[in-house]
Amino acid sequence: MRDARRITDSTTISRLDLNRDALVSATEHVIQQPLLEAYQGIHTGPYMNKKHWNFIELQSDVPAKLIRELVDHSYALVVAGMKKADRERLAALSG
Repeated sequence: MRDARRITDSTTISRLDLNRDALVSATEHVIQQPLLEAYQGIHTGPYMNKKHWNFIELQSDVPAKLIRELVDHSYALVVAGMKKADRERLAALSG
């Protein structure tokens, strides 16, 4: 069972059955593999396209600064993939 909340930057923070607080973020495939190899707390996203999504354990060997950078990167990728009208609405909401 999974309890997920949508937060303002389009990234989902989840509590999984494993009782680990985690975040699912989008990434480009070219940087995904080095992250998977470097950190035990980064995995391919469960139930997601494993080529573009990462599951990041918040209480792991992944530094907080890197988690923030990955969230920002994920947000930029998701917004870039939106229709222009949706991006403009989002920009208006962000003020």
